Amino acid sequence: MAWSDPYVVGFLVMLISIVAKLESSKISGDALCLVQCRAWEEITATESDAMAEQLLILSADRNRDFELGCRNAAAFSAILFGTETLHEGIGVASLEQWPNGLEDDAAMTFTQREDVTLAWTQFFDAHVAA
Repeated sequence: MAWSDPYVVGFLVMLISIVAKLESSKISGDALCLVQCRAWEEITATESDAMAEQLLILSADRNRDFELGCRNAAAFSAILFGTETLHEGIGVASLEQWPNGLEDDAAMTFTQREDVTLAWTQFFDAHVAA
């Protein structure tokens, strides 16, 4: 299943982390872990326990596919939010650009942007289809 693929795990968990940090720049530790698990369950309709264990293993093993997924999520978020995203998942310009969080109207325009659609196809769809 695609949800257990190291690349997909890295990509989605990093993207979840980036959005969580954009929404609340002070989020970290246990709160971030809880957000990652809940978001994973909502997105994939699967339990997060296996993902959390796999995340720790892939990170400790420095799995290349997992790390590529993380890097590509950062690159995708830079395209999506129009700012450089640091490895930790937050860019300073992002917070200035979205001072009140990610508004619903702004999120709607993301789906209408060709650059975002092309980046999603390159960074996510291509790996799920393979």
